[in-house]
Amino acid sequence: MTKQGSVLGLLVTLTLLFVFAQLMFVGAFFHAGNLDGIILGALKEKLHYPHDLTPALLRFFAAQVFLQVLYIYLLWFMVISIAEWLAPTWLSPRGLALGLWLTSLIAIVAANAFYLPHSFFGSLFRQSLFGALTEGQLKLILILTSAILALGAGLSLIHLGLSFLRRRPSARHYFALSLSLLAIVIFTFHSCESTSLSPSSPATESRPNIFIIGFDAIRPDYLHFFNEHRQNATPHFEDFLKSSVVFSDTYTPLAKTFPSWASILTGSYPLENHAREDMLSTAFLKFEETLPGRLKKEGYETIYASDDSRFSHVNNALFGFDRWIGPPGNATDYVLSLINDFPLSNLVVTTMLGKTLFPYSYGSHAAVFAYNPDNFLALIKSVLNQNRNKPLFLAAHFNLTGVPFSWFNDHQLNSDPSFVRYKKVLSRSDQQFGDFLSFLKQKGLLEHAIFVLFSDHGITLQMPGDRIVKESLYQGNKQDINKLQRNQYNAVIAFTKDVSLENEEQKVIYGGDILKLKVEDRSQALNKLFSKFNPALYGIDTSFGYGNDVLSLKQYHPILAIRTYGLKPNNPHLVSGRCLLLDLAPTVLDILHLQPLTKTSGISLLPFLTNSQRKLSEQRPIFLENSCTFKEIEHDGMDLAQVMAESAKFFEVNPKDEVISFTPAAQKVILETKQRAILLGDWFLAYYPVSKHYRMVQDPESGMRKLVPYTMPPYPVLVNLKTGQWTTDLSNHFSASAPLKALKEKLDQFYGSEMDYYLS
Repeated sequence: MTKQGSVLGLLVTLTLLFVFAQLMFVGAFFHAGNLDGIILGALKEKLHYPHDLTPALLRFFAAQVFLQVLYIYLLWFMVISIAEWLAPTWLSPRGLALGLWLTSLIAIVAANAFYLPHSFFGSLFRQSLFGALTEGQLKLILILTSAILALGAGLSLIHLGLSFLRRRPSARHYFALSLSLLAIVIFTFHSCESTSLSPSSPATESRPNIFIIGFDAIRPDYLHFFNEHRQNATPHFEDFLKSSVVFSDTYTPLAKTFPSWASILTGSYPLENHAREDMLSTAFLKFEETLPGRLKKEGYETIYASDDSRFSHVNNALFGFDRWIGPPGNATDYVLSLINDFPLSNLVVTTMLGKTLFPYSYGSHAAVFAYNPDNFLALIKSVLNQNRNKPLFLAAHFNLTGVPFSWFNDHQLNSDPSFVRYKKVLSRSDQQFGDFLSFLKQKGLLEHAIFVLFSDHGITLQMPGDRIVKESLYQGNKQDINKLQRNQYNAVIAFTKDVSLENEEQKVIYGGDILKLKVEDRSQALNKLFSKFNPALYGIDTSFGYGNDVLSLKQYHPILAIRTYGLKPNNPHLVSGRCLLLDLAPTVLDILHLQPLTKTSGISLLPFLTNSQRKLSEQRPIFLENSCTFKEIEHDGMDLAQVMAESAKFFEVNPKDEVISFTPAAQKVILETKQRAILLGDWFLAYYPVSKHYRMVQDPESGMRKLVPYTMPPYPVLVNLKTGQWTTDLSNHFSASAPLKALKEKLDQFYGSEMDYYLS
């Protein structure tokens, strides 16, 4: 065998062994968590997947093989070039190949652990191989190995150049030169694309560009603008809010992404447009007109962009969009975002090469471990950079602030408390928003524009006060408090009476500063704490997530700000009183002097934009409902296997667009198990359906405590929002002080026969 063949054989063998080890680890993980059976069973039996995944999987497999081949070739070229040029007598080509391969392996492993700590292998490497190392030590290893590889690559390129200068190039030199030129062309094209000349914008004062920009799950009290006790870690949001008309008491009727967006685009409640849940088939929607559809008729180009459409199927022509940007959010997207987690491909997913090889993962929040916020912005910029002869309507949704509060290279630990990680994604989203605004200004797209900044809903983080009820303020028989499900507090909150959102970082378990402990010690402390049931760790005044509980009003309370550019003088001020996200469509059309949509429940906010003295009425009834949820996702640290096993039976795949959505039978169950509520003046009335609760009991034989399910009949909850007093008894003296008849009548009129679900 020749020297070159011997080196190539060694590199191929070593790489195949590494790939085999990866597959073994992944297989063991999936099998241990029963994810392999769950996923296959879901696709084949429960979801009745109508399409053959083979083409998509073959493309994915081909991309992975291409990367491995490219990796082997680059190492081989490096080894042969150095061996031929320097010809070290003390090291054979095979020895050099082994050394460079091991160096590259360490670099790949360290890069995954450092840059992709939330990926499967990044987490595995960080815990097993680099667990004892600090962030700085891990970075040093990465720098040293990268420097060695960079030196090898530099020597190889010098040898390549000398070969052509001496007019003795071989086939491999021509091939290497071709690869180098191709890389330069791609890089140059990408640079020119991102810095191209400003596109022409036909927007005018009468037909301005319109931007409706949503961020997932931003709750107002975590921004300095709404809460002066907060550190200003979001300067771009802060500056925009200060220069806008801000509606301080906004609500979404259902705190989930798809229902919120459907309400915005149709100006109607979920009850009216039938978007009663995330992941709902568009075949069940009911509306005559949408905001983008109307604007398209008025000569606008309508675009929708989202970095994750798996749960919100707004990227659909039904809503009136000409085109959409981002991953498709279909079943193929689900599968590929789940399995595309390998050390080598992880390092290229966020690059231009990754955009070509793995389009489902590039700029996709579904592949959250490799999600680079700048990649999604790049996808939007590439479309907005194009010249157009129509004014632009862009609706965009950024998911970084949603669960699981992480992104590529965020240097966070999975064991960090949810509220700590939430604040970090808020800060990174603020940077993403600032970059987006700068781009729009640079391209002249804000010379005449209406710009709406909002969040689709809020969020609760297992904090005391996340629900609007407290045990101490209950009016009536204290035993009735047990009708409400008790939820687990955040793992690092001390349960004292003075806990507040302003000082939660200082309030840790029993005064012990868990956040300053080492990772392994922190895990032990938490495990010890939760190994035994402690009533202090649970309460009725907390919850986690969004859209799962109407008593958690912070889930239903988003931000909303409107600013105009180049139109009437922008008059920044704060508007008090209640409004809804579904008021946006009537407002935009009113600004444009267009007729409102047919069958809308929203009101125009234009009078409150122009008159800073006007206040919204508190007597406008606000109707709220929750979404379908599973107990496995009602706390931080969701178990993927449990969630998939619990939920797979409720879904199906649409044969036309491969979109995963609820089955008709599941939608019937969802309606039967919904919570429904009304907000009117100082009063809040909610109805909870028959539900499964859990109580902690002690096994008489083993002495161990365990959760035992029981059925809770329907019950109401009446709350005075001004005093905080509340009850589940609508016949006591406290209830007599409420406008109970009006609350009930309005609920009955709005929801109709659906209120029969609460009859005992």
